[in-house]
This record gives sequence, C-alpha cells and structure tokens, in this order.
Amino acid sequence: MLEEQVHKRTAELRTALAENEKVNRALQQAKFELEQEQARQQALIEELKAAHISLRCSEAEVRRHRDHLSELVAAQTADVIHAKEIAERANALKSEFLANMSHEFRTPLHAIISYACLGMERIDTAGLEKLKNYFERIHQSSTRLSSLVMDLLDIARLEAAPSRPQAIPCDVVGLVSRVESELGILIEAKQLRLEHRVSTLDTHACVEAERFLRVVLNVYSNAIKYSPKGGVLEVMLDEAFLPGDAKAMRPALRLAIKDQGPGIPSGEEELIFDKFMQSSRTKTGAGGVGLGLAIAREIVLQHGGQIKARNHRDGGAVVEIIVPR
Repeated sequence: MLEEQVHKRTAELRTALAENEKVNRALQQAKFELEQEQARQQALIEELKAAHISLRCSEAEVRRHRDHLSELVAAQTADVIHAKEIAERANALKSEFLANMSHEFRTPLHAIISYACLGMERIDTAGLEKLKNYFERIHQSSTRLSSLVMDLLDIARLEAAPSRPQAIPCDVVGLVSRVESELGILIEAKQLRLEHRVSTLDTHACVEAERFLRVVLNVYSNAIKYSPKGGVLEVMLDEAFLPGDAKAMRPALRLAIKDQGPGIPSGEEELIFDKFMQSSRTKTGAGGVGLGLAIAREIVLQHGGQIKARNHRDGGAVVEIIVPR
C-alpha cells in the first residue's frame, strides 16, 4: 500500500516536473521573444533618432542654402546696381566729353573761318600789319586744333596697341631743356621764372627719349596753364626708388614740377590722370579736355614708372614723375 502511494506520488512529481519544465521553456521562449521585441524597438528608436538628426541636418542645409541664395541674390543685385552706376557714369562722362570736345573743336574752327573770311574780304584794303594779325590768329587756332587731334590720336594709339618703349639711358636735364625751349613763348607770355634744383649727380633715366619728352611736355604745359602771371615754376631732380622683384627696390630718378597755381581740389589728386576727366577747376574755365595728363600717365606706366600729383604745403600743385634708371 505504501509502495503504491510512493509510486503514485513519484508519478505526480514527475508530471509536475514535466509541467514545470514546459512552463520554464515557455517562459524562456517568451523572454527570448521579449528581448527580440525590445531589440527591434531599440533599433526603431535608433532609426528614429537618426532620421530626426538627418531631418535637422537637412533643415540646417536648407536654411544654409536659403541664406546663401539670399546672399547671392543680394550680391548679384549689388553687382547689377554697381554696373548700372558705372554705365550711367560712363554715359555721363561720354556726354560731357563730347560736349567739351565739341566746344574745343568749334572754337578754333570758328576762329580760323572767321579770320580767313576777314582776310579774303579785306585783302585789298587792309594793311600788311592787319593781314599779318589775321594770319597769326589763324595759325594759333590751327595749332590748337592740331594739338587736340594729336592728343586724341595719341590716347587712342596708347590704348589700342601699347608697346614696350625702346628705353636707353637718357639725360633728363637735356629733355627738360628741350621742353623749356619749346614752351618758351608760353613761359615768357606769363612772365614765369624757372628754378631748377638738382639733388643728384646722375640725372640719367632709362627711357625712350621722344616718348618721355611728351610726358615732360604735357606736365610742363599743365603747370604753365595753372600758374599765375609772374609766378615761379620749380623743377626738381633727385634720387628715388621703385618696387622691384621679390620686394627689392630699383634705383630710379624723380622729376618733380611745382607750380604756384590754385592747387588740386581735395579728392581729385588721382582723378586728374583719368582719360577725358577734368578737375572741377578745369571745368570752371582753365581749359583743356583732360587728355594731357592721361597720356603722360600711360607713357610713364609703359616705362615701368609712377606719376602722381599732390598739393604743396606752401600752395600750388606738385606733379612727380618717377622712372627707372
């Protein structure tokens, strides 16, 4: 009887253990599935985080592109406005230049025609002195007209086909003397006194004589034009240097011409060298069409030199020409 009970109890325990084993396996399977589900959820969370980060980066990129586009539009708009202003300024300068040139051509042409007509009408009645005066006026006006045409041709040639000067060492003192001789009548007419100050033993520079002569001639003419009657023109020569290769300095010669005129209006020290540009004082009656100094600068730059203008502390203007030796 006892054995039967033991046997029965053992069977029940075995059955309970088997059931418990099934439950354990079911729990392990459930735990495994739960872990897998948690892993899937974690992976989904990571994907969501990555998507969120990517979305934020995309938004930042969109904002960056939008801001850059705005900057590009603003820059292009500024460029268009600047180009429009340049075009309008160029158009205004062209109109002003044409008006100036029209006046400059019309005046000597009118004088030539008028005095030629007077000479023809009075050739039988006017005395030789009167006829001589007519011819002198015609000669003066034709010379002025020829000078204008030559200036226009020179600036066009310098711009269209700039060529390297055939530079050799030349004595600048000799070139200055030639210019003073050519402009002697103008200097005497204004009763100007010339003062020369040479602060160097070597007055040679490496230039093409005839081209550089034009530079000195134009600067001299400009100084005479603005000088008061009975004034002084100071001509100075001294040592100078120009920038060279590898920040080295090249020896050069400085030629400075100082007048006692009204000086250069503030802010126009560079403007006076521009083509067809005139200082405000030139526009108010000093004459000229703004080509002489522009031609001078082109030639000096072709020589590898510098030209600049400034006001002197004692009054008047100084134009400095620096060319290599």
